[in-house]
Amino acid sequence: MIIFPKELFPSEKYYEKELGKKRLKLLEKILRKLGNFDSLKNIEIIGEEYIKYDYRIYEIKDSDDTSFKFFNYGLGYGKSTERFNKNYYLIMQKKNSSFSYVYDFYYSHVADKSLEVIEISSKLSENRTLKIKEIYGKFRNLIIQENDKEYILFFESEDFLISMIEQIRNQLKELEDINLESLLRLVGGVENLFQAQIQIEKELKASIKFQNGEISEYQIVDENRKVETKINDTITRKTERKMEETEEIMKTEEIVTKNYERIQSELKRLFKQL
Repeated sequence: MIIFPKELFPSEKYYEKELGKKRLKLLEKILRKLGNFDSLKNIEIIGEEYIKYDYRIYEIKDSDDTSFKFFNYGLGYGKSTERFNKNYYLIMQKKNSSFSYVYDFYYSHVADKSLEVIEISSKLSENRTLKIKEIYGKFRNLIIQENDKEYILFFESEDFLISMIEQIRNQLKELEDINLESLLRLVGGVENLFQAQIQIEKELKASIKFQNGEISEYQIVDENRKVETKINDTITRKTERKMEETEEIMKTEEIVTKNYERIQSELKRLFKQL
């Protein structure tokens, strides 16, 4: 069984309850499948880490010094299921490995499905992290996080990310400054890309869509203004502006096909400055 040593966790009570016991029993099954544990000994929690929003992560190590971490039980707030989903995440990192792997073991007990990796990540520095995430069974999502900013690239195929992750990691580690332009050079351009986003504290600040290697649409979100531009045979620019005096939203739309200076200025900001 999995145990919380009383000298380290004197106040841990949830896992003594029935639901907690069932979850730990399932987790133990997964741990013994993935790790190297003595079948005659209990698995002990060796430490915990506090992260923001009152999350805690517990850590276990096996005989090979492989680290396994899992989240404390919680449901989060509002309608988001993100926090609940993390109750069934197991983070594994082998000794001397540059990458950690996130397993989702929820479906292993509610359906006849095998254990699957949903995320691969690598911490490049104190403030910079690289992740690739699974979307509908394919690793199509590349995320570069630096402090509270995230650059998210969406790819057509998973083969590219899986085959390039080590190279991307090594080059990304050497980049002094990150912007969307430098990241696109790092992944070889936009040939396999269909969308890119920039988020700050999980709020969308900019996005750009590609079609056949060309920009088809982009969006920039400022504090009181959102600009959305679509590029087809004509270039259409929509603006939503929040009026400070009344807080009403004023919407405008214009054809700017020949006004390339404005488009180029916005794209320069999106690629180089955001």
